[in-house]
Amino acid sequence: MSQKRRPVCIYGASHGYRLPIAKRPAMYKAAVAGNAELWTCNGLIYDVDVMFEIHRRSYLKTVYGAEFPRYEEQLRRYAMGETNIYLQAQSTKNRNVPRPVLVTAHPWPSLKSLVYPLANIGKMNTYGAWHCGSFDYMLAFALQRQYTDIRLYNINFTRGGEPLGAAACLAYWVGVAEGRGATVRLYNCDTIGKTYQLLESRRQYGIEDMVLVEGTKRKATLNWPGIACA
Repeated sequence: MSQKRRPVCIYGASHGYRLPIAKRPAMYKAAVAGNAELWTCNGLIYDVDVMFEIHRRSYLKTVYGAEFPRYEEQLRRYAMGETNIYLQAQSTKNRNVPRPVLVTAHPWPSLKSLVYPLANIGKMNTYGAWHCGSFDYMLAFALQRQYTDIRLYNINFTRGGEPLGAAACLAYWVGVAEGRGATVRLYNCDTIGKTYQLLESRRQYGIEDMVLVEGTKRKATLNWPGIACA
């Protein structure tokens, strides 16, 4: 990663992340304009400067099952720069990432990776771990590396996959970032800064449509400005 701290764009999974670059949303194109770094996680996209895989290898083997060797090979090719060579051969419109960095939670013998500096991250935080998802780990990493212009794109927790506290933890780290003098901008991060309550339902798992978070039509009694999402 560059020692001159360019803006860093942390890119999430919602709204067209797997589309070809020419068809990706305008927000993605804005993220890569202006010589900004682009980070993501879990193999969402591969034309990025930094890829995070915070989950343990043993856990991923259980989750991916027979597909795990393929995923691990994708991470290996990314970390060795082979994916960048392939993407450049496919189209010059793809981002050129000559020095990709893979960040993992633990040493990964078969991969070239940087181990996440959890002990150093913990020194920035007085009140416990405050990590419930990959994105708050990534934001904390940006602070530890002294980035001051941080942009979060397309992060939405309503479909599940993360703990209920994930949005709150990410909002906490946004506050830590701003308290440390960084500027954090949110683009299409709809679930950050909202309140979550339990919903009682008789919907059955699997055979009926079910989401982790369902919005309410009831209007708020107070009109707070909230978090400005561009």
